[in-house]
Amino acid sequence: MSRAGTGITKQQWLKAGIGVLAKHSLRGMKIGVICKNLRITTGSFYHHFKNLEEYQDALLAFYSEEYLEVYTKQARLDDLQDPVDRLKALGKLSLEQEFKNVNCAMRSWGAESPKACEANRKLDARAFEYVCSMFKELGQSESKAKINTYIFLSAAASNIDNTLAGMSEYSILSSVVDELV
Repeated sequence: MSRAGTGITKQQWLKAGIGVLAKHSLRGMKIGVICKNLRITTGSFYHHFKNLEEYQDALLAFYSEEYLEVYTKQARLDDLQDPVDRLKALGKLSLEQEFKNVNCAMRSWGAESPKACEANRKLDARAFEYVCSMFKELGQSESKAKINTYIFLSAAASNIDNTLAGMSEYSILSSVVDELV
């Protein structure tokens, strides 16, 4: 829901902040930059947020509570019936540059801020539960599903040079999924 005079919803503001975070990291998180990306005046910012700190708190809440759902819906993962297809699609999504940049920026922010660290922990728990449910759907035991979830998420978040394996990042992650199922 947007407030009078802005035409921009709170979720649009927060998605814009995720974009700024991906492109410029936390150091580039400035009200003017966010507003420029939305093509609106900085005065509009104050219709939703008192200051940058309040905005960042809302951004952390959005990240920990809604980010995973927004991106899985965007990738239409729930339209895929086969959990193996969903795992591979999620792996492909995790390799997109913006997703990687946001993850890197959030991890850096978490190293400096207890609030950001907690947001990372919450998102990790949600992602872990989401991925683990797919392995369980494949008939894996609770313990095997947890181990495979950890391996999958570690591979998806890896920054290891894929050229060492002579394969694309997606080919590597797809192969990891094939091995885990």
